Amino acid sequence: MRVCISDAANDTLLTCGSGLDCKTKFLENNTNFDEMMASAPVFVQDKIREIFDKAIYCEGTCKVKAVYGDGFGESVESCEIGDEEILIEIHGAEGVEILKFMKKNSGKFK
Repeated sequence: MRVCISDAANDTLLTCGSGLDCKTKFLENNTNFDEMMASAPVFVQDKIREIFDKAIYCEGTCKVKAVYGDGFGESVESCEIGDEEILIEIHGAEGVEILKFMKKNSGKFK
């Protein structure tokens, strides 16, 4: 699976003191995230946390980068120039497990 994190970020204009402030604000407004993480296959949970940590951060105000690719509404051959690529290796039965997870969570975090 290929997931891309945009180089460009959207400024939420929400004041913050740390990345944790931003992540907390995100979680308060996206109650599906905890449910999604709980249902995620174990082998992708660390990658989901990595994507979450890289896409939401603080620079005086909370910034959010777009995430796209497999599991985020579209499949891509490669990331746009300047965007960060995160590859998730899937083997055997993990493929079925991740497809069920993606279908269940389709459209929740576009």
